[in-house]
Amino acid sequence: MSIAEIHGKTPFTYYEDILTADVFAAFRYLPTQLGIYAFICSIPGLSQKLPQLAGNENITCTFHFWPFGEKHRREPDMLLALQVGPRLFHIVVEAKYMSGASDLEIQEIEQEGVVQRVGNQLGDQLRDLQHGRYRLFQEGQRVQPHNLRSDPADRYLVYLTAHLLKPAEIQRALAIYPAADGRLFWANWYQVFEHLQKLRPYLQTPPYSLILQDICLLLDRKGFASFHGFRPLLAGHVHSQAASFWTEKIIDYSLFAGIALPPDFVVQPTSAHFWSNE
Repeated sequence: MSIAEIHGKTPFTYYEDILTADVFAAFRYLPTQLGIYAFICSIPGLSQKLPQLAGNENITCTFHFWPFGEKHRREPDMLLALQVGPRLFHIVVEAKYMSGASDLEIQEIEQEGVVQRVGNQLGDQLRDLQHGRYRLFQEGQRVQPHNLRSDPADRYLVYLTAHLLKPAEIQRALAIYPAADGRLFWANWYQVFEHLQKLRPYLQTPPYSLILQDICLLLDRKGFASFHGFRPLLAGHVHSQAASFWTEKIIDYSLFAGIALPPDFVVQPTSAHFWSNE
C-alpha cells in the first residue's frame, strides 16, 4: 500500500489503519534487533523495562495485527510478542493518526469483588493485556483464543500518535486506571521516522534498503520528517522579486532611489462655524 500512496494512487490518505499496516509491515521485514526492538527501546521509560543486550542474545518478534481482547472486547492495532533470550514480552501498540482515543461512556462495574471504572480505551486495553487472552488472526481469520505466556509484569502498552507533545489521553487513562502507571508509554510518528531514517546507513542492501526508502518517503510525505538542514544557494545572480503585503501587485525595488522630500505647498486660512451650516 505504501507504494500506491507515495505515488498518489490511493484515496486512503488519512486512514490510520493503512498507515499502521504499512509501517509495522516494514518493521516486520527488517532485522528484529535493529528494527522493532531498537525502536521499542528508544521510547522513553520503556527502555528501562527491557533487557540490556550483551550482543549474543537471540531476539525474535511476532507481529499480531488487530488482536481482539476477550476481557473488554477492545481491538488494539498491534500485539508484539518479543522473545529476548529466555524472556517473553508482550507489547500492545495503539496507533492514532488523525483521531484521538476511542473512549466510551465511563461506567463502574464490579469484577471479582473489585469495582472498576471502564470505558477508557487505553485503560481497557491494558486490562485486556493483563488478562492475557486474545483472538488472533491466522491466515486471514481469527482462530481460537490465544493465551499469552509472558509474565504479566512483562506486558506494556505503547500509545503511538501524531502529537508533538504527550497527549492528554495518557493522563486520562492514568486517572481512570491507576495501575497503568509504569505500563503505559507514549511515542509519536516523528520518532518512528527518525529511527527508520537512522537505519538507512546500516542497511544499504536490498531488500532492506528498498523497504526503508519506501517507508521513510511515506512518512516524509505525511509530514513526519523532522528538520532536513539548510540547503546551499545555487551559484548565479539573485534577482529580487517581492509582492506587496495582502496584494498581488509586484513591486520593483530596483526603482527605489531614496526618500524624496514632500512638495512645497501653501496652507490657505479657512474658517467654519462649529455645529452649524452657516
